[in-house]
Amino acid sequence: MDQWDLPTPCAGWDVAELVRHVVAGNVMVTAIARGADHAAVVSLLDDYVLTTEAIDEFDRSSASMLAAFGEPGTLDRTVTHAVGEIPGMQLARFRTGDVLVHTWDLARAAGMDEQLDPEVVASIWNDVEPIAPTLGMVGSFGPGPSGALGPDAPIQELLLDAFGRRP
Repeated sequence: MDQWDLPTPCAGWDVAELVRHVVAGNVMVTAIARGADHAAVVSLLDDYVLTTEAIDEFDRSSASMLAAFGEPGTLDRTVTHAVGEIPGMQLARFRTGDVLVHTWDLARAAGMDEQLDPEVVASIWNDVEPIAPTLGMVGSFGPGPSGALGPDAPIQELLLDAFGRRP
């Protein structure tokens, strides 16, 4: 792919680093969903090395993550995340939000259609809206909202802004 070196909205990341981060996130979340402590696997986000078979790695890591979330009890189990102890269902929703926002990052970098699925955006915004003002403090979700958008802005713009994207 001739677009690996394109810059993304994630400061200092090109497309290759964005894809590496998403695959590493899938691997990390799979481990957490299966009972690993966040602190024990967070190094994957920095240490994971993407091979030349990046698309296959993404497919495998996604399938493994979906299988982990489909295992009996996973969505009800309490897991350890950067934000603390949360239900497995919340971990799945966090991962969905992360991949959703990074989908926009990739589309922006590659000059593709940036419109995200409105139903998924609305669902994730429903989770994010109450905690949006604190997202920048967590350190895992970008710098947080700019404060420049009113509550009547399109939901996709509100969601992206909450995660530090300035479309």
